[in-house]
Amino acid sequence: MIKTERGTTEIKGENSEILTDFEMTGRAMKEVLIREMGEEKAIEEWKKVIENSEKSVEERTKEITERIAEEIKEGIRKMLKGEK
Repeated sequence: MIKTERGTTEIKGENSEILTDFEMTGRAMKEVLIREMGEEKAIEEWKKVIENSEKSVEERTKEITERIAEEIKEGIRKMLKGEK
């Protein structure tokens, strides 16, 4: 059994059950993404998610923090230049 709610994940059961649940959940998620985003964009995003899942929480937090800082800097730069 795999249960995720608000960023917390609980995993219980035999290894075979956990792996099967993961496979089926992944397949369903990919199908929804393809339907909602189109196949090319969905596959691109799917690959990013898989890649990110391999990283540590610390590594992802650092990447996200750096990205947000860059977005803030760019926003301030545009404000100062009078751009939208």
